[in-house]
Amino acid sequence: MRLFGEILTDVWKQKQELAALQHEAALRHLSALRDRKQPLVEAFVYQRAIDRRTYQEQLDKLNEEIAFAEINERDARIEQMDVQAAVAYGEFVPLNAARLWAQLSLEQKQRLQQAIFPGGVQFGNGAYRTSETSMVFFELDEKQAQKEGLVAPTGIEPVLPP
Repeated sequence: MRLFGEILTDVWKQKQELAALQHEAALRHLSALRDRKQPLVEAFVYQRAIDRRTYQEQLDKLNEEIAFAEINERDARIEQMDVQAAVAYGEFVPLNAARLWAQLSLEQKQRLQQAIFPGGVQFGNGAYRTSETSMVFFELDEKQAQKEGLVAPTGIEPVLPP
């Protein structure tokens, strides 16, 4: 799980760098659009260089572009999340999958199932089967297989961590 957390942190940092670049670009684009609005108003109001219809068409077009740019900027900002929270969540889910399953809605169960079994679950010959299991759960299964050869504690000896 520690290795998984480190890998997740590295991948997340790369995505954060990309998200930061995208956010900066979105801010620059939004600023440039807003800067274009003032000369348009001046051309119509003070210089009388354009007619009302042209002004309104250009203003509507510019306002629409600004609205889309604001949405893009907001989306880019949302991409910048706390990596530690993501790592904690990434460690929590595989270790608590059975308990989570009992508490989730149908849609959430389907998403968890897809994360655990990326190849899906098939039913045949009276049994459920999977073609592929998530790498995280494969690692957990190997850890459990290593412990199977150990004698179960009787309750009087100290139990040491693996």
